[in-house]
Amino acid sequence: MERRGLVRRTPSKKDRRRVDVELTEAGASAWEGAMAVLGREEERLLCVLPAKERRQLSDMLRRIMAVAEEGGGAGWR
Repeated sequence: MERRGLVRRTPSKKDRRRVDVELTEAGASAWEGAMAVLGREEERLLCVLPAKERRQLSDMLRRIMAVAEEGGGAGWR
């Protein structure tokens, strides 16, 4: 990603053992483009559900994710 100009690595100013990684403008643009594609695909797939069912699905997925994220998710330790 660094070679493609999407991220920049720089030595940390606070801890010399650490390397900070940040998105470049090109990286941020690529990320925004990818999110737009995902959003359109999500809309395409979910358009078969009426608004009420979309809300129900969203609520159910949110509850499932909350449980998965407890304690590191998926029982990983």
